[in-house]
Amino acid sequence: MRFLRCWWPNQSGVLAGLLLLTLIPRLIYLVSIPQAGILESVDAQGYDLLARNLNTGHGLSLQSVPPYQPDGLRTPLYPTFVATIYTLAGERPVAVAITQAILEMLTTLLVGATAAALLGRRAGIAAAIIYALTPVQWRYTSALLPEVFLGFIIALAVWLLTRALEKDRQLSQRHVAPALGNADSNV
Repeated sequence: MRFLRCWWPNQSGVLAGLLLLTLIPRLIYLVSIPQAGILESVDAQGYDLLARNLNTGHGLSLQSVPPYQPDGLRTPLYPTFVATIYTLAGERPVAVAITQAILEMLTTLLVGATAAALLGRRAGIAAAIIYALTPVQWRYTSALLPEVFLGFIIALAVWLLTRALEKDRQLSQRHVAPALGNADSNV
């Protein structure tokens, strides 16, 4: 949380509140839907199959039986993210949803930090609260879809860009282009 101190010094209570404000509604939504709801859409089922195929060595394929032909519709970053979670926590989509809730907490902080850097501390807190309480985000947190992951990458890229413009540091600028590239083409 060190990266936020320049915008919210001595405000650990505010940061903790924002994290809880983000996490609690998402977890309430997650427990209120049936576990099958995480894989409700055809796209979510496809990402699940891609992750399972990656973990079993069948590559980025949407086929459940041989021959496992490569899929040209999906880019590899999100399926690899899901496959990594499956490797660490077992092939349970709920583990992906919980991980996405954690990503949402980080996204809330990045949105708030970016707004605070550009418009001041109060605007940063307001932006973070608005993001935390946006109901559509609760739904995407509980689905095996790349929107939460993409939102995090975009928020990170914008925050890095803001930092680069603030400090005029070449190091940050070198990090922004790859992050934006990933947000655009690899999710």
